[in-house]
Amino acid sequence: MEALRNLKVKVEGLNVTYTRDHVQALKNVTFDVYSGEFLVILGPSGCGKTTLLNAISGLLKHRKGVELSGRILIDGINVLTTASPLRGIGYVTQKDTLLPWRTVLGNVELGLEIQGVPKAERRRRALEFLRKVGLEGFRDSYPYELSGGMRKRVLLARALAYGPEILLMDEPFASLDAQTRLLLHEELLKLWRDHRITVIFVTHDIDEAITLADRIILLTARPGSIKGTYKVHIPRPRSVQLIKISRSFQELYARIWEGLSEEVLYA
Repeated sequence: MEALRNLKVKVEGLNVTYTRDHVQALKNVTFDVYSGEFLVILGPSGCGKTTLLNAISGLLKHRKGVELSGRILIDGINVLTTASPLRGIGYVTQKDTLLPWRTVLGNVELGLEIQGVPKAERRRRALEFLRKVGLEGFRDSYPYELSGGMRKRVLLARALAYGPEILLMDEPFASLDAQTRLLLHEELLKLWRDHRITVIFVTHDIDEAITLADRIILLTARPGSIKGTYKVHIPRPRSVQLIKISRSFQELYARIWEGLSEEVLYA
């Protein structure tokens, strides 16, 4: 009963086909996500990870050339059939979606502005999250003046300022150097601990998956289906610098790599 009450997202028998290209991206994908959980979706390139996030966010249901079946329930509401707009979902994509003509503060305020939040309140919330990602001093800067890591922090602040209950993240740090990625892992884990929102994070990197996750779902090569699920039994809070030398990390890495390496050959 406790698990049932805390269920946040339920994906059940999800199939996604791009009909124009006659490509099935996902096949019979079923899993649950619980409130406050940090779930990582791991798989080889092209296995349908981004498609899965787009389906959960509701972006695919009105797209031409896409055929969907199954169910995606968020708080019991089927994303694929509801006519109501989805609220409470933040999405950080691989692409840099900052608006170049807006300042850092203006970019973070954007989602709140679309929501119709009054100016004073959206300014307060935007500044709060800029402080949390260490960029309050850059509030009046423009995106072109920032490093890649700083731009990612702005995107994260914008997504969190919106006040989502669920945060979708599609390989958000893939383009960054190794050192910046570690720093952003630390930042993300701290923000997640502070706010305990539900996170669904996509990656193809095993290190990143284990470092961040409560639980990892491994997808097969296309069409993506669930090959395995791994519980990460590494205590929190975690040091992203030291976690890799732990025996638990190394044993879990070996288990996941055994399953993933088979799929990489077919990707």
